[in-house]
Amino acid sequence: MTTTQYQKSLQRELATLNRRIDMMIIKGQSYVSESRKHKMLLRQLRAIQGQSFFSRLTTSLSF
Repeated sequence: MTTTQYQKSLQRELATLNRRIDMMIIKGQSYVSESRKHKMLLRQLRAIQGQSFFSRLTTSLSF
């Protein structure tokens, strides 16, 4: 699996997980395990993309 394929796979899984979390919020259910998985997937995606915390911070603060 190439890096781009892996990245797209992670993005699809994140989108699916986001929909599941949204539905759980609407229903008033706990989503602790899903949020942990979401955090792990984001960490993997950022590692592939090579984004450090500092680079994300500077892009979000740029005007």
